[in-house]
Amino acid sequence: MVDKHGNVQAMRPYHQACSRAARADYTGLGHSLTVTGTDIDMIDNGGFNLPTSAAELTALGYQPAARFESWFTESTYAFSFMPDYWGAWMSAPRYSELPRWEAMYGDPIVWGAQVPKVNLWQGASGTTMQAELEGRYGQYGAEVVVLNPVWSGTQANGTTVDSIDHFKPPCVTNSTAPDRAHRWAAPEAGTYAISTSGSSFDTVLYAYSGASVIACNDDWGGNTTSRITVTVSAGQNVTFLVDGYAAQSGSYALNIQKL
Repeated sequence: MVDKHGNVQAMRPYHQACSRAARADYTGLGHSLTVTGTDIDMIDNGGFNLPTSAAELTALGYQPAARFESWFTESTYAFSFMPDYWGAWMSAPRYSELPRWEAMYGDPIVWGAQVPKVNLWQGASGTTMQAELEGRYGQYGAEVVVLNPVWSGTQANGTTVDSIDHFKPPCVTNSTAPDRAHRWAAPEAGTYAISTSGSSFDTVLYAYSGASVIACNDDWGGNTTSRITVTVSAGQNVTFLVDGYAAQSGSYALNIQKL
């Protein structure tokens, strides 16, 4: 195909990089390094994937400035594990949470000399990241960057049926249910109530700030709805986990209300 620069490109490198990016296989170890259901936005230097505009992100309930997740490239500049389109695990935003993601698979990631913490980018907007990719095009060939838009809305719906059991809720000892994660940025400082009212199954709801659990609830008000409260600063990032009691799963509603 002809890319945006007018050059004929073999699509295999872009396909390879995009498929690994979509699986969040950031290290080339063959498994995902993020929670099922995490939203991503991909851009590349060939013009096949363009960054989502700030207006579009805002309309969808996300912060207009998506955070950098990973860079998929063949160059040694990105500390690839293989001479192939493997991703590099960068420092923003997940490095501080690395032990928790490693724990999902029961053993640590063996990094060796391939340092996962590389400050290639932090907090860049899609446009700026795209400009960086353009500058690397001639020397490094096909590259794909993954951005992670952070949800800042007040209501979300989903299902845990097609997920897996990533985490164990700290307030329930018998849960083997699949779960879903929503990483949320507080639009303003204050105390918020988060509930699963309207869900179709017996839910468990808990929240992480960084690597620490800050709230967890199973049954609230004598029914199968879960409800927690969190006090946060403006812009603080919280990860909400919608889980199930025992092995239960189904459709859920996640509701956030400022008190």
